[in-house]
Amino acid sequence: MPLKKVLGLWNLDGQRAAEGFGATTEQLEDWIKHGVPSEMVEPLSDLSAATDILLHYLNADRIPAVVRRPSRVIGGKSLVDLYGERDMAGILDACRSMFRFEAMHG
Repeated sequence: MPLKKVLGLWNLDGQRAAEGFGATTEQLEDWIKHGVPSEMVEPLSDLSAATDILLHYLNADRIPAVVRRPSRVIGGKSLVDLYGERDMAGILDACRSMFRFEAMHG
């Protein structure tokens, strides 16, 4: 999923969007136009996969609220908190855990 689409679904822009990747807003704009550098491919892949999970279970217009809501699954943090910590793998793990419904039937 393209970076611009992911950031749009999360309702992230400007400095807030850039800080999740440890970038400046100028760098982020360049990545949106020309592609992310190789060292950002894996974090973007994790964030994209997490966003795919969110889209599978939620209406797109609900994603901005859900990613900002604290969750017990991640110790009271929100997915946006993990984004700010540059923990894209943690975001993916959290999304997988949040929507693991079979674990609730045991």
